[in-house]
Amino acid sequence: MLIANPTYDIVFKKLMEDLNIARGILELILATTIEQIEFASQEFTASREDLSLTYFRLDFKARIKTPDGAKNVLIEMQKGKLSTDIDRFRAYLAEEYRRLCEVRDAHGEVQRLGLPIITIYFFGYSIDARLPGAFKIDRRYLDLITGEELPVRCDVMERLTHDAYAVQIPRLNNQHRSAVEELLAIFRQDHYGDEAGHTLIVEGDSSKYALITDILHNLTRLVESPEVQRSMAIEDEMYAALAGGIAEKTRELNIAKREAERGRLEEKRKREEAERGREEEQRKREEAERGREEEQRKREEAEREREEEQRKREDAERKIAAAEAEIKRLRAL
Repeated sequence: MLIANPTYDIVFKKLMEDLNIARGILELILATTIEQIEFASQEFTASREDLSLTYFRLDFKARIKTPDGAKNVLIEMQKGKLSTDIDRFRAYLAEEYRRLCEVRDAHGEVQRLGLPIITIYFFGYSIDARLPGAFKIDRRYLDLITGEELPVRCDVMERLTHDAYAVQIPRLNNQHRSAVEELLAIFRQDHYGDEAGHTLIVEGDSSKYALITDILHNLTRLVESPEVQRSMAIEDEMYAALAGGIAEKTRELNIAKREAERGRLEEKRKREEAERGREEEQRKREEAERGREEEQRKREEAEREREEEQRKREDAERKIAAAEAEIKRLRAL
């Protein structure tokens, strides 16, 4: 069976425009029941002339069942093919935390509130080989002192933190042990149906899960859509241009880093050379000082020798004078 490749933004957008399919996909991923769902926002723009591309993004406002009862949430779904998409994800998430949604309280009054957020990310590359193809980051409430898990949910903290789900498309397996695993297997990129990778070959044309059968049939219909084909071709060009721009910027950055490193090493060499010059100058000064001290020592030693010689002459003269006086005395006798 040939299907349109759902990793393309236009294909996934077309698929998720069917709210019944969107609800089913989200219920499988979130493992919960969605009582109500509506689009909060969606973005996807492709144009060739100026090479501008507004990236895929789908936001839903939903009412889901939880162990503590039903609650309103924002579900943000994003998909990226490049590692540079992470900054975009963070920027969108910041927007979601600023967004106020209209909801009815228990008394039927409409209020504008910041809703709890759930994020779902589809990565077209492996973000971490240690992690499986699909995983969840699940918050828990723990007593900070005892470490005990607390069976409560606080509305304030629910609006300040969020759970996240991630799918690493290259790390998905082809097993069908559950409905969610069979669903995600549709995104595997193992068997392309054309050179451009716009279509995928999947086994069979139906599933024991009605939702997945509907998804496969919708993706099959999109294969022949001229609009979808044009948008996928444009997306290829846009990402190629973006990847080329990133590669060029990376090359320029690497060149700049190498030049900076050479400059740093040259500066270090000059500092070390100047330090050696200072050390050599210091050595010469110390050597000259030692020479002066040695010269001073020699002068002082010569002076001591002259003084000793003078002392010896004076001592000899005293002895001679004493001897002459003794001789005179003896002669006088």
